[in-house]
Amino acid sequence: MKAAVVLTALWRQNRVAPVVLALLLMANIALYLLAAQALAPRAGQLQQQLLRQQAQLREQEQRGVDQVSPRAIHRQGQQDLAAFFAAIPPREDLSRLVGEIFNLANEAGLAIERITYDPQRLREAPLLAYTLVFSVNGSYEQLKRFVFSLEHSPRIIALDEISFSAGDAARRTTTLNLRFTTYFQADDA
Repeated sequence: MKAAVVLTALWRQNRVAPVVLALLLMANIALYLLAAQALAPRAGQLQQQLLRQQAQLREQEQRGVDQVSPRAIHRQGQQDLAAFFAAIPPREDLSRLVGEIFNLANEAGLAIERITYDPQRLREAPLLAYTLVFSVNGSYEQLKRFVFSLEHSPRIIALDEISFSAGDAARRTTTLNLRFTTYFQADDA
């Protein structure tokens, strides 16, 4: 009975305080229900995801797999690009490349009559892409040795097309038609 008397006295003296207290109590209950019903399941999912990732990390560490940071990956990419661009010769080196192709053909016992080329400027990088096209006649072994030596050249060469056509049947030769692309630095690089 004393509690009712105290509440009645408070109500008569200050009507704002009990209303504010009741609103705060209802807000507190609403926030609790929100946390219990909506946020708790999401927090549980995130906690399970964290535990799975930690377990994966421990497993990788036990197997000796090093974790590489994004900065390290970026730094390695920049180093790889710098090495790539350093391996690209200047445009004046085209005649040396043509000479190397003739030498490789000669070492394989083949003769190249002519090489045609078509330079294209790349939009993505300060490079010129040269497409070279030529044909050689010889035995299959000679042609295979020549293609092998081209593929193992220190130059950056992309074999775009290799085709064979009938050669001299009496001499047991075949014609190899090659089209490949190589890169040179643009003059304004």
